[in-house]
Amino acid sequence: RFAVMLTRIVIIGDGQVESAFRTFGFASILNDRYNGEADILLRKFPGYTSEWISLIASSTARNLSGNCPDFVVLVLGQDDCLRREEDKRPLISPDQFGKNVVKIINKITNEIDVKPEHVIIVSPVPIHQRRFDSNKSFAGLSADSQMLDIYTQKAKEAAKRVAGRFVNTTSLFSRNMDGYIDRDGYKLTPEGGLHWCVNVQTFIQLFLTEVFEF
Repeated sequence: RFAVMLTRIVIIGDGQVESAFRTFGFASILNDRYNGEADILLRKFPGYTSEWISLIASSTARNLSGNCPDFVVLVLGQDDCLRREEDKRPLISPDQFGKNVVKIINKITNEIDVKPEHVIIVSPVPIHQRRFDSNKSFAGLSADSQMLDIYTQKAKEAAKRVAGRFVNTTSLFSRNMDGYIDRDGYKLTPEGGLHWCVNVQTFIQLFLTEVFEF
């Protein structure tokens, strides 16, 4: 018998990954696109800011040591800047968010044998204001595009600082492929989920191809 070595990909994130494995969720789409050639793991922390995730990053990584991933995808920032309308301050400042992302990556790479360039940071996925207005359950929440742009830039700077990879999702906003929130939590539109997966998979395949050709 021959053991098939699957590419192991772990997705760690806040509320953005809560529904990732549901129908049309981006983790589900990513799993389908690999068609059994990758093992997709999910570590979700809905409602956690980057500050809170940084506190459990080491233990989360240690729990993966028995099944060390080849790639780590970080999906952070939504719970840092999603806030009540009466509170004009972000939950976590953009500067602190950037520092937290660097801290999280350093803790993960210190605990498990994964290269920094195999860490993919995904910018906070935009949510259209009308998505909130249509659901009374989430009245008072807001996330504007200008604020998300600031957090996106900080995520990009953090990726550059640690030699990681960066996926910018802000284009989903203008193309009506942004996220929304319902009773089951945060979700991307099916088209947005596919766009997310294509960008993440591009980086992964780039490294897999490089290793294969070497």
